[in-house]
Amino acid sequence: MPRRARLSLADAGHTVSVVNPALVKAHGQSIGLRTKTDAVDASLLAFAFHTVCDCIDDLWKQARAAEGPRKRFFQDINTLTTYIVFPSWKILLETLITRKAPPDLQKFVAA
Repeated sequence: MPRRARLSLADAGHTVSVVNPALVKAHGQSIGLRTKTDAVDASLLAFAFHTVCDCIDDLWKQARAAEGPRKRFFQDINTLTTYIVFPSWKILLETLITRKAPPDLQKFVAA
């Protein structure tokens, strides 16, 4: 990611992680992947992100436990975020955990 984009995202309050592409490639090779494509890289980065969240984010862990299988977890996130623009990651995860719509749901629904 270009430095300017990283700084703009960070200035806007988003968490930005920079990953060394060589580490992504090495991880892919360690699990038997010999192909190097954008789709493979995206899958490896997503797997790394989910693994880190499984280790350090308590709300993520609770949401994963509430949802069951990983596939269902991501299907539910996809469905919810198709129709609702959540103001924060925290509110999305709390919705998954409690299975209750956030307060003032109408203001989050995409037009």
